[in-house]
Amino acid sequence: MKDKPTKWGFKLYELCESKSGYVYSLEVYCADKRLSNKPVDVTMRLMQPLLDKGHRLYIDNYYCCPELWGRLKGRATMMVGTCRRNRVDMPADLFEGRQRAGDLDYRRKGQLLATRWFDKWEVVNLSSFHLPQLRETQGRFEVKQKPLAVIDYVNFMSGVDHSDQLLSFFPMRRKSQKWLKKPFFHLLTLASIQTNILLNKHRRQHGKRPMNLASVVKDLIVSMVSHIDVEHDADRDNVNCLWHESKNATLFNSAPRRMAPKREEKRPNVNARSALTKQRRLDSSGCSKKINGSRQQLGALLVKLDSALTASSTLTTSNTMTNVHSQNLRLRQQLIISRIYEQEISTL
Repeated sequence: MKDKPTKWGFKLYELCESKSGYVYSLEVYCADKRLSNKPVDVTMRLMQPLLDKGHRLYIDNYYCCPELWGRLKGRATMMVGTCRRNRVDMPADLFEGRQRAGDLDYRRKGQLLATRWFDKWEVVNLSSFHLPQLRETQGRFEVKQKPLAVIDYVNFMSGVDHSDQLLSFFPMRRKSQKWLKKPFFHLLTLASIQTNILLNKHRRQHGKRPMNLASVVKDLIVSMVSHIDVEHDADRDNVNCLWHESKNATLFNSAPRRMAPKREEKRPNVNARSALTKQRRLDSSGCSKKINGSRQQLGALLVKLDSALTASSTLTTSNTMTNVHSQNLRLRQQLIISRIYEQEISTL
């Protein structure tokens, strides 16, 4: 489902007890055309063993609709839930006009009550046993007035969320390419949680302290491992006391550690021509760098010599003999510079 945190995988329809999170019945979505997957039909199949017993059903807006109440009202079962505005048989005049924060509007058809209450956003509820009344409740920062249907919905709608929370504590799922293993380990984890809920209920009835989930899972592991045939009794005793004696024993890890992917070594280039061209490019780039460096050095020398020659020429302008001497000196210096330049090029 695109609006869920887990968008891909197998889908389960669950009917849970509102306080403990005990899963009373579940159904796996199989996309079978012979079986209707409409929310109303799925709800009736899950509620089949509990009908005609006076239970109250709390559902969200995916399942809640007036059609569902039409099926439940003759089976001694009440219904409360949030509802979408575009459901069939919803009163159209209920959604006319604007509301302020705290306003309550309602419509009734027989025993079914449709309420529209506005707090920070619009909340639409369907209820078969509530009255259209407001009650003061202590909010996070202030006291607010809320409809009775909204208060009961918030208090008793956390059964499925509590079940999912318990499943996340000690998950047994493992990453596998076989999809059948995922529902198997999910149901195995769910069975251990169901055992813990029933055991704690029994212990409370007899005035005993409830056990936490970790200790129950450890005892289940020991009971399953103890049936394995071993050669010696001492080994069997060690197996039975394995989880109780080991202080550093850990329960199921959420998933195996993911190893960092190994970096693949670069394969040598088989093409000799491309390797040769790369080498030539490197050689030419290195040679050009050397030539550019030598040119910069020679340019600096030429600047220094020109400055020296200009200084000497300005000092000897009064005498013709000195001018001739300066010209000869300049020619010698240019000859020396040309020889130095040839030596630098030959070394490259």
